[in-house]
Amino acid sequence: MASNLTAIRYRQIRDAAGSTLLAHPPTLPVHPEAILTARGDCRLLPYSAFGQGSTSKAGPARNGGELGRLVGSPDGFTVFHADRRQYLVIYNDNWDLDFYGRTRWTLAHELGHIVLGHFENENTRLTALLDGAEQALYEAEANYFASMLLSYPILVRDVNPRFPEDLMRIFSISHDAAVNRLNSLRATRMLPSETDRAVLMHFKGYGSVPKLHQSR
Repeated sequence: MASNLTAIRYRQIRDAAGSTLLAHPPTLPVHPEAILTARGDCRLLPYSAFGQGSTSKAGPARNGGELGRLVGSPDGFTVFHADRRQYLVIYNDNWDLDFYGRTRWTLAHELGHIVLGHFENENTRLTALLDGAEQALYEAEANYFASMLLSYPILVRDVNPRFPEDLMRIFSISHDAAVNRLNSLRATRMLPSETDRAVLMHFKGYGSVPKLHQSR
């Protein structure tokens, strides 16, 4: 199973992120922790609850401590209990400020695994324990979902940013993520889907999309 996503799958994941935004109150920046909590089938548990962290730069929180090493993820992971239809999202809540937005990205990534149905195969599943090919595909899909959720393209285009710093401030994403989103929008002119248009109206209806620069 290849980790490369097809154009059809990209559109499906983009629409899944858009549908997620439509199901919750519009806010910029997007708050994945609020979306996870509002679902009713998710529980959030920080690494610090296991005594795995310190907020100091010298502390073990930067790599998730013993828990992060045990599961092979310094950022977080999700456990699915199929008998109860419940998800437990365990995440590193102690990243320092130099890891700008890392916790938000982790939560958006784990939400992607849930929304995209990656935990439907077994009674309880850790993404870190999947076989290599399947994990590569799931990780690529969850990463793409997270990028769409945190900086949905039609919202970014409507903001009309000129600089990465514009996106960093409004969408609360990292500089690298902002550069990637701007480059992607400049390289492609994909026609908006029904979901895209609905997302834009959803956010405009609440006055959540600022206009930075007028188009010429």
